[in-house]
Amino acid sequence: MRQPLFALYALCFVFLAGCASVDPTPSAGFLNSYSRLESVDEKGLLRIYKSDEIDLTSYTKIIIEPVVVYLHSEAKANALDPKTLSELTDAFEEELKTELGAHLEVVDKQGLGVAVIKVALTDVKPNIALLNIHWTTSMSKHGMGGASMEAEISDSRTGELLFAIKDTRRGQSITFDKEIAKHYIGGLSKWGHTKGVFEQWAKYFAEQFGHGEEE
Repeated sequence: MRQPLFALYALCFVFLAGCASVDPTPSAGFLNSYSRLESVDEKGLLRIYKSDEIDLTSYTKIIIEPVVVYLHSEAKANALDPKTLSELTDAFEEELKTELGAHLEVVDKQGLGVAVIKVALTDVKPNIALLNIHWTTSMSKHGMGGASMEAEISDSRTGELLFAIKDTRRGQSITFDKEIAKHYIGGLSKWGHTKGVFEQWAKYFAEQFGHGEEE
């Protein structure tokens, strides 16, 4: 009897391992290639590619292209009006300029030591503010908003791909620390958590250039 049970356990393990490697978010088609992306989190939501040949920390300047809307096939944001989407991409772009601009010189011309970042918002999810009023329901994350995005960083002169990312994130639930007020207030506005995710991503990009702490 042990052998059939062992075989069943082994089959379940293989099945679960296979599920863990499946990307739960559809690709939007913004990236030139998805084949080199590797999952770096348990849920497979964060997938990245980083060049082994060129170190991003050698770049001191950056061109930040306008953030665009490039929704994937199952995006809930398909129902949103263009004005709202435009306001969200503007907010995301402003976070990028603020965070990256604090560490790199933001320029508009190609050159030596200049990287280019292209970002697409592929979905957004608004908060359900009513579920974020009390900390008990907020911690359940049922009312939490978020976003999905795809991005590439390349060399401005050669066009060589340095870094690519495909990610889906939700806002942060209440944590009893110095940022408790920030997380709580973010959950009470329709796009508070989504904009919080923009801030996380901007800091993550800065980390790739050697600024801040790696997640």
